[in-house]
Amino acid sequence: MKKVRYISFLIFFLASFISFAQEEINQNEVNRDDLGDVSDQFQEHFFEALAQEAIENPEKAISALEKCLKLDKSSFAALFLMGKNHAKLEADTKAESYLMKALEQAEADQEKYVHQVLYQLFTQNKAFEKAIEQALILSENNSNYQQELINLYHITKQYDKALNQLQQFDQRYGYSDSRDQQRFVIYRSQNDEKAAISYFQNRLKKNSKDKNAYRFLNRIYLNRNEFENVIDLSQKAQQKLPEFVDVLPSLSLAYIKTEQKDLAKKYAQKTLNNPMIAEKEKVEVINAYRIYAEQNAEIKQDLISLLDQAITSEKNTSSQKELGNFYKEKDQEKALGHYREALRNKPNDFKLYKEILNLELYLGKFEDALNTSEQALSVYPSQAIFYYTQAAALFELNQTQKSIDQLEMSLSLLIDNTQLKLKIYELYLKIYQREENAEKMKLYQEKIKRLKE
Repeated sequence: MKKVRYISFLIFFLASFISFAQEEINQNEVNRDDLGDVSDQFQEHFFEALAQEAIENPEKAISALEKCLKLDKSSFAALFLMGKNHAKLEADTKAESYLMKALEQAEADQEKYVHQVLYQLFTQNKAFEKAIEQALILSENNSNYQQELINLYHITKQYDKALNQLQQFDQRYGYSDSRDQQRFVIYRSQNDEKAAISYFQNRLKKNSKDKNAYRFLNRIYLNRNEFENVIDLSQKAQQKLPEFVDVLPSLSLAYIKTEQKDLAKKYAQKTLNNPMIAEKEKVEVINAYRIYAEQNAEIKQDLISLLDQAITSEKNTSSQKELGNFYKEKDQEKALGHYREALRNKPNDFKLYKEILNLELYLGKFEDALNTSEQALSVYPSQAIFYYTQAAALFELNQTQKSIDQLEMSLSLLIDNTQLKLKIYELYLKIYQREENAEKMKLYQEKIKRLKE
């Protein structure tokens, strides 16, 4: 679909170009036959470039576009497509040069497309200051780039700008879990927990039922070993929000750390018995209680009781996963069995899917890998890794074209993952070695070499 939309977009600009050229011919009363051949030649070369790009032959697309530019060196469409294809070949300097030339020729409604490609080019090359320039332009009409600006300011350690951008976002759209999480991470990057405490305390003054404010304040207080503050804040949260279970793990940890035996056991039980609390937090409470029990022999029986409850409430998911990790290097078949059992109890676990697929491919269980990939994609439809595992299984099952289709999907969804990109290129190389396609083999050998440098 992306390719179809992209080609449609370029065809639109080609049509605009041809229309404009025809008007010029009429205005200057030039012999239509004389210039008609030029226009036809341009169109022929340009559509050849589109066709070559669609089948991932950027070199041939560039060759056709060079012929276009000999006919019209100021063609926006040709310059733009030249930039795109050089970017595919990772000829970044040339890509930037052509895109900048395209920007000079662009109409007002065309500029955003060039800025988008430049933004992608700069972020991929980690030229973050240049990417910020493009994101600032694009963010004027697209809120997605406002979020990208926050990310870029964070990466480049421009924390105040990132926080300011977050504030603008919150004022316009209201608070969100993801932005609160990012704000929290930025404060930690600054080593400025006091500023974070002040911010979330002010949130609570404005709204005493602000759940995220309670969540993040508790995390900060726990990190600072301010356990009395955790207890006080959590008790206030329970008064204002009686059904708010997120404070239970924090209370458990605070009572454990302050060695309030009865309350520690009470709130640990509440945490472990509540199906709304994430397994990760339950494991954290169990680990803290285990350390507490090692230091206090008289409560070891309480620990055994709590662990029994954890196994029952979680259907032994944690134990199954731990057994899988244990056997992964020793007995892959056993490891696979334990991972699969854990996945039955927790069917949305991203890491479990990855572990299972790695083992299925390693053990040559390609039909199983195909089915597991399909199952994973039903839960995580935008994860590039699962399109890759599906492509790998299809390749081994001699379904080459389907394998290529899934690799294209994987590559289109890939974001800043060099290791996975290398695996994708290596699988492309295997496919074209099987097909004895020397041209494509050379292309991907060069891509692999550049990626490893």
